[in-house]
Amino acid sequence: MTLIDVHTHLGQFAAARQSADGGRLSTMLCQAGITRAIAFSAEACYGGIELGNRYTFQQVSNFDMLAMLLVLHPYHYETSVRLLEEFAKNPRVLG
Repeated sequence: MTLIDVHTHLGQFAAARQSADGGRLSTMLCQAGITRAIAFSAEACYGGIELGNRYTFQQVSNFDMLAMLLVLHPYHYETSVRLLEEFAKNPRVLG
């Protein structure tokens, strides 16, 4: 059976105790029997669009079981559009 986690976070810098990098997240997911995960940045959700999305992309690029959702933010429209144009065609970015 394939188990996919569709809501997990990487790189919460504002609350570092709650953060995981790609290696730590992959280890925890494997221990739970999860074979794939779609991660996104909580940091980007709170306005750190550039930092959060780039960190998440870098982490999912290093672990085959991980993919990402790009976080776009209405208060950071120009940055969101630029990141969308940059990452949208990458197969690691699912949405």
